[in-house]
Amino acid sequence: MKKKLKTHLAYSWWGYLLLAAAVSTLWWQLFRAASQPKENEALLISFIGTAVDTDAIEAQFKAALPALTQQEVKLVTVEHLRGEDSYTLSQLLFSRCLSADVVVMGREAMFEGIGDGYFAPLEEAEIVSALGGVSFYREGDAAYGIELPGADAWLFFTVNSPNAGGLNGQGRVEDDAALQFAKWLLWKEAGENAVQAQNSGA
Repeated sequence: MKKKLKTHLAYSWWGYLLLAAAVSTLWWQLFRAASQPKENEALLISFIGTAVDTDAIEAQFKAALPALTQQEVKLVTVEHLRGEDSYTLSQLLFSRCLSADVVVMGREAMFEGIGDGYFAPLEEAEIVSALGGVSFYREGDAAYGIELPGADAWLFFTVNSPNAGGLNGQGRVEDDAALQFAKWLLWKEAGENAVQAQNSGA
């Protein structure tokens, strides 16, 4: 019996090794899937073209978020991307429209047809109701983005974001972290502009 077992192990050890590796891989994948936040628990904000301190914005918004929304957000990521030409910019924008919740475009990154090509028209009354009086980025009669006064930039909600409070037809009304980021950024820009105006007049 012992001889048969030794012979079996001598010729079949690799099978047991493969089985152990497969089980380990399966457990790792299950653990990884369980530890990843769900779509409505993660927020990705992409700044394209306009230079920003992403670490500062991320830290400040994370600190403010619990007071802004009841939505449980486990991961907030703020990134800055810069394309060298319109082709690279269009590639960046296409990829971020699939993965990000909010895209902020600086003037130098804007190009003709960006609204109709990458974003859905906004319901202006709903945006004004949620954010107050804002100026829109328009193409023809349709509004696609929100102007950030003083920042020379525009904010867009992506079509697939589940975190825009349902304004884009996706997700639940109570999942509004992306909408709250827009509101927070508008307040932040307005506050900084007021301070700059006060300092320049002093």
